[in-house]
Amino acid sequence: MEAGSSSAESPGGEGSFRDDATRAARDAANKAKQEASDLFGTVKEQARELVHEQKSMAADQIHGVAQALRRASEELEEHSSRAMAQAARRAAESVDEIAECVRTERVSTLCRYAEDFSRRNPALVLGGAAAAAFLVARFLRASAEEDRSEPLEFEEGPDESGRAV
Repeated sequence: MEAGSSSAESPGGEGSFRDDATRAARDAANKAKQEASDLFGTVKEQARELVHEQKSMAADQIHGVAQALRRASEELEEHSSRAMAQAARRAAESVDEIAECVRTERVSTLCRYAEDFSRRNPALVLGGAAAAAFLVARFLRASAEEDRSEPLEFEEGPDESGRAV
């Protein structure tokens, strides 16, 4: 070897070290990519399970509404109008169909159904939103009145005049 030759050309020199470092960096990057991919897969599966669980709970709640409508139709049949009972029975069947749809359809399909329904029936959607707001307002008002009816308790005793502080 000549005195002026580069150490990168020697077997244990700088070139070999650079190749080893490049290989180690590439291996580390591949390992990080694989771990990120595995983590993403785990998170995706957990999210899928959570969505399925929430859909199932929603379907059960909707089915409960259908059952309540069926009970109401039976009561109406016994004590009131047959026409009202029949309307309640049809409503129960429709609500049960919705429950089954929620249970079996994909979330994206359910969203598309909701969007289509909203476009076809904007007045019904706005009316439903107004009714929901009215019910929430009544609930909040009733809760506030209940809170006011309970006596206030103070940790400190009365002041000099005997009044609660």
